[in-house]
Amino acid sequence: MKRILLFTAVLILYSVKSIANTPDKTENELLGAYSDLQYAKTKQIASKSNRPEFQLFSAMCDVFDRRAQKLKRGLSELHRLANSPELPERYRSTAKLAYVRAMHTLAMRKNIYPEAKKVDLIPLYDEVISLYPETIDGIYAVIYRTQYLIDQNKTDEALDFAEKFIRSFKGNNQRMLYPIHLLLFNEHIRNKGRYDIAIKHAERVRELVPANPKTQYTIHFKIARIYDAYLKDDIRAEKEYVSFLEKHPDNADAILAKRYLRELRERKAK
Repeated sequence: MKRILLFTAVLILYSVKSIANTPDKTENELLGAYSDLQYAKTKQIASKSNRPEFQLFSAMCDVFDRRAQKLKRGLSELHRLANSPELPERYRSTAKLAYVRAMHTLAMRKNIYPEAKKVDLIPLYDEVISLYPETIDGIYAVIYRTQYLIDQNKTDEALDFAEKFIRSFKGNNQRMLYPIHLLLFNEHIRNKGRYDIAIKHAERVRELVPANPKTQYTIHFKIARIYDAYLKDDIRAEKEYVSFLEKHPDNADAILAKRYLRELRERKAK
């Protein structure tokens, strides 16, 4: 449970970092401490003010700090602040997502936290998505909602929902969608065996995150393998293997790429 909550806390950092660099020095210190997972320091800074945004970070520490966890108090505060008009607008999506995600992770361990049985998560995620569809918090709400439905054995409904969100996304920053494309890539393979659909999402991931070397070489190699082993498209597979070796010659998968490329060319020569 604590490991799950820590993972959630780390993901919440994406929205926190997007708020950083405010004109308020103390507020920036608060954001910086939380972004560095310095919960004790965050609580210390938060205690200096009664401002709602400071109370929000104190509550998140109560929920996500494994060493000094105060779940009931933290969740109660998160719920209150997520619905408080006094909380500055730039923090409301973070508060709402932190609350619903915490309840989601607790619901995965209902024997430990039975109160989570009473919470209907789908409307809570839908509220975040409808209010903040073009923010990092909205994107991760889509991901968590999709995963929740998959865990409920509603895979078709889950994937249809995520696909529909991507098609309806009106934000200017398409790169924000790459985590959803990555999720759909994995789930179309793992749960549906639909490599024809998965490859489209893999190629979108490659387009949207060109500055991330690890994502680039990982997804590039997978694209080559899918065209080769599953879609049986020798022309495209050869092109992808060659491109992979040109761009990532020192990568650990380069040895495998060379072998697969050689085998593919041997097949074509027969």
